[in-house]
Order: sequence, then C-alpha cells, then structure tokens
Amino acid sequence: MIDAGINYYEFKYREADFGSYPKGLMYCLTMMDSWLYDDSKPFVHLQALDIFDKIKTEKNNGLFENIIRDYLLNNNHGSVVTLSPKRGLEEEKEEKTASVLAKYKKKLISRGMSAKYIVEKCEELKKRIKVCGCAGTLEYLRRGGRIGKAAAFAGTMANIKPIMSVSPEGTVEAVGKAIGAQRAVQTIADKLKKTRLDEEFPVFSLYSYGEEYTIK
Repeated sequence: MIDAGINYYEFKYREADFGSYPKGLMYCLTMMDSWLYDDSKPFVHLQALDIFDKIKTEKNNGLFENIIRDYLLNNNHGSVVTLSPKRGLEEEKEEKTASVLAKYKKKLISRGMSAKYIVEKCEELKKRIKVCGCAGTLEYLRRGGRIGKAAAFAGTMANIKPIMSVSPEGTVEAVGKAIGAQRAVQTIADKLKKTRLDEEFPVFSLYSYGEEYTIK
C-alpha cells in the first residue's frame, strides 16, 4: 500500500495534469507556497524527485512510523472547527428534488405504468440530475487539498472563480474557472447551451444572487 501511494504521487507529480488550469500558472502558484516565506527557495516544491528518492530509500527504516509518532501521537497541538449551518437548507434541496420526481411520477401514472416501474424510473432520474455552480473563493479547493494555501491566496487576489460540479455519486469536482463572478456565471450558461438536452426533461435552471453574479 505504501509503494502504491508513493508511485501514485510520483506519477501525479511527473504528469503535472492540472486539468483546465494553465500549467505555467499552476507552477507559478505552487512556487508561492515557499517563495513567500523564503526568497532563496522559490523552486523547492517543483524539485521533488530527490524527495521521492529519499522516501523510497527510508520507507523501510521507520520513516513513516517516526512521522506518525512525532506529528500525530505526540502532537500537543489541536484545532477547533466551527460549522455554520443554513437553517432549512436540506429541506430546501429535498423539496426541489421531490417536486421534480412528483411531476415525473404523475406523468408515468398517466401512462398506466406500474408502481415498481415508476420507482425504478424515479431512481434512475436522480442520477440524471446535474448540478453546476460557481464558488466565490478558492478556499474550498484549498481545504480539499486540491491547491496549496499560496495558490488559493494568489488565485483569490486574481479574482479567479472556480466552477464546480456535483457528480451523481455526490462528489464535488472542479470543471472550470473564470476571472470574475459575471464571467463565471456566463461560463456556466455557455456550458448549459453546449450540453445535450435530456429529451424527457429539457429544462435548465440557472440561479444567481446579487449584482456581482448578474450577467450583463
């Protein structure tokens, strides 16, 4: 398992696949993770091959055991995480889903479909619902480990808005980016125009809040 993990991250480092983000920009932002704090080490996070070689050499000599002991088991530090819920958010989502499913169910009943068939089709419909949105900050990508702190900071300063999508399995993925909120919303609208319509449910819903996110 350790070898698989090392091979995975080394391949990921060598491949340097940043998706839709320009490779040069991502390299620059990665450099900021060290360059901001030490002018003599701008490339330390880009020159990682020696680190991978050291890990491979020391992995059987207690490297990970020592890290776990020193930084986890014997760590005297702690953190307090505060979650701020939105009252009624879950009910709001459930109502929207229930409304779509209820209309679909009524349509199937009018066609004389059996109860079992209706249940199966409604479950299938859930997987066909797609959600895409714009995050107002790169902070969520940083918290998820997709980008570093400096990259998130620099991207926020450049007003880069990540465009996120929710898969049928419930995972959140970055599918694009734009500079500024209005361009982000416009990018989502353009993506909708290029998306193939579901013949049974040819409906797209685009919602934005505040003047900043209004397409002009």
